[in-house]
Amino acid sequence: KSVVLNFANTTNKRVKYVFEPEPGLLFARHTGYRRSNGEVLAYLDDDVIVGKNWINGITETFSDNNVKIAGGPSFPSYECPPPYWLESLWSSNGFSRQCYYLSLIDQGKEIIEVDPTTIWGLNYSIRKDTLKELGGFHPDCTPNEIQYLQGDGETGLSLKAMEKKMKTIYHPEISVKHVIPRNRLK
Repeated sequence: KSVVLNFANTTNKRVKYVFEPEPGLLFARHTGYRRSNGEVLAYLDDDVIVGKNWINGITETFSDNNVKIAGGPSFPSYECPPPYWLESLWSSNGFSRQCYYLSLIDQGKEIIEVDPTTIWGLNYSIRKDTLKELGGFHPDCTPNEIQYLQGDGETGLSLKAMEKKMKTIYHPEISVKHVIPRNRLK
């Protein structure tokens, strides 16, 4: 709380601190949804650094009222040099390259319509009314004692969007760097 309030007091940015007592990423995302005033929700993980044109990419993408979900690449920001074997964890389908284990994805340098399941939670933007229409995120990252209730996070939401053929855009400017700590490279 003190970090957020200090930031709010030292910048001219509009910042609102909202506390969510229930542990778990998606409880926090739903609280953000309920407390937001905007038409577009932009979700990020706490271990990403947004690209310099991130907000411009989101603004441009959602200027098309038919776009319901958007995201972009997540590039690595390694804490230490990656081991040689990490390359074996990457996959490619010819135009897209991804490393699921580290939530890294690059679908190229063009703005393209994509399958909603290729927009991942660490960099996920959605219209507020679309999130409501699709029923929100299913519980994810639940405490160990209720792990059996874990849902499918943004994947379930994206599968519903795909079923409804909702327009989803990959925009290369909606980019983030995902900080990969040393302990994830072992």
